[in-house]
Amino acid sequence: MEDIGFRDSVFDAKGQEKDIKLGQESIREMKAYGLMPPELEDDQVKTYVTQLAQSIAANSDLKVPLHVTVLQSDEVNAFALPGGYLFVNTGLIQEADTESQLAGVLAHEIAHAAARHGHRLMTRATIANIIYQAAELAAAIFTGGVATIGTYYALQYGFYGLGLILNLALLGVSREYEAEADQLGVQYMWKAGYDPKGFINFFDMFVVLPL
Repeated sequence: MEDIGFRDSVFDAKGQEKDIKLGQESIREMKAYGLMPPELEDDQVKTYVTQLAQSIAANSDLKVPLHVTVLQSDEVNAFALPGGYLFVNTGLIQEADTESQLAGVLAHEIAHAAARHGHRLMTRATIANIIYQAAELAAAIFTGGVATIGTYYALQYGFYGLGLILNLALLGVSREYEAEADQLGVQYMWKAGYDPKGFINFFDMFVVLPL
């Protein structure tokens, strides 16, 4: 196995630009569909989370600058989009008992970005198509045929985050990607000086709903 920071060496500047553009387009579409919660205004919390995430990113394979946004939402979740865009809910921050637990979640999401999982998924379908297809599934599973905006939000928010609300397989995020993010995330945590047990303990607190 290659050393951290030297993996995916063929990911050149052109590929980085594509990922960044894809991430920015995804953000615009999520906002257009009303699926992006407002940003937190607490500068102290934002600085803390950003510094924690940046310390992990500095010990990762991420080839693009990391952009951290803290969202004002009670949902216990975080998600990463292509191009190094990381979003963390206040609900997740409040739920973490220790810094290592929060670091574990951030490392997991940074691993998704570093491994370009979002790029691989989104090049096959637009966010709009993902939302549409997911909503149809949700209508059948949760509402007996009626998809509400709340269902749209829950599904989209589960699309590329921790999967604490829904099984990520529902939206096509393969177990292979999740397993890779787990493995890489633990490595990044260790190199950054955090106890990987925090990652395990935090995820053990939640049960992903089966399909």
